[in-house]
Amino acid sequence: DGKAARVIPGTEKLGTATAFVPGKDSLLFTAANRWYLATTEGVIEGDLLEDFIQQHHDVFAKAFAGTPHFFADRHSLYVQADKAGNIWMVNAVSRQLKVLTGDRWIDTAQALAQAGDRSGHISVLFAVGDGSQVYLADDTTQVINNATAPVTAFLATCDQGKLQLTPAPRLPLGNGRGTVAWPDSHGDVWINTPLDRWIDGTAV
Repeated sequence: DGKAARVIPGTEKLGTATAFVPGKDSLLFTAANRWYLATTEGVIEGDLLEDFIQQHHDVFAKAFAGTPHFFADRHSLYVQADKAGNIWMVNAVSRQLKVLTGDRWIDTAQALAQAGDRSGHISVLFAVGDGSQVYLADDTTQVINNATAPVTAFLATCDQGKLQLTPAPRLPLGNGRGTVAWPDSHGDVWINTPLDRWIDGTAV
């Protein structure tokens, strides 16, 4: 409530929690090899993260809708719901993009490759504008077939299970150092480039 700290009911004996992902009046975290989502209505839990989100699609869509309430650090776990209720996720280890649309997770590798992203890796993910689009970007160089893959960034939507990608301002090369992009409360994205460029989620 912003006035006093308290223990989340049902989590008193979980031990050390890790992988915190804050949402809207909610917190996703893992402890003792299980995932937990704490909201104002209580705590739910599950095993595999993809299955957990799929089983509670509506809860996650509500908890992770709108502009994220945190700075976007590279190589974090990202969970984001768009305006249509699709759940977008990037795992901190694999950095592979997954999108839950309806009752199934869709494969995004082919769409990313066709749009020019040869690595399929995503370092930053969050909703922009009115939440109907998601900003996807990578800031690390990848060598594929003895050639350096270009760094890419997109504004993305998912309609009827199909990923639509539009080129967007890219992140500076960082290879895992520091924070490079910040969403604000209006849905604008501020990108730490030499020109301090920005996008508003509706036009680039």
